[in-house]
Amino acid sequence: MSRRRSQTTAISLFPFLAVLICTMGALILLLLVTTRQIRQQEVARERARLNGELTQVKPPQPKIQVPAPKVDAELIARRKVIQQREVAIERQSQARERLQHQLQRERDHLTEAKEEFEALQAKLDAVRQDLSEEQAARAEVRHKKSELTEEEKQLLDDLEHARRKLV
Repeated sequence: MSRRRSQTTAISLFPFLAVLICTMGALILLLLVTTRQIRQQEVARERARLNGELTQVKPPQPKIQVPAPKVDAELIARRKVIQQREVAIERQSQARERLQHQLQRERDHLTEAKEEFEALQAKLDAVRQDLSEEQAARAEVRHKKSELTEEEKQLLDDLEHARRKLV
């Protein structure tokens, strides 16, 4: 009786594990998306803070008169550095695109050269085959010619021998 009860009440773990794995996958995906959004928000906040610092002008304090122009000079210098870096990034991006286009042209040229080489190689193989066949045919012709020359000599000798018998 105990065997029947264990067989009929057995619980399969497969559906539970499948749901658990799917849930874990969804949570990992959610974590990745959330992390990426947080990172983007932090970058945006930092940029906004830098832009805010650059646009904010602090009123000069009565005790310290010199730092106000220094802060403005620092902000202007930071803004200039940022602009220079943006220009440098744009130039590098354009240079990269030019290099990618040049690389693609070179790859296309290489592909064309390879195809032309393969065509010429096939043509060369065909010419070599024709030359081999031509050489074999010439060798056969020379062989036949030598056989005919031998046969002609034999016939001339036989003719001369027959003339001698007749005379």
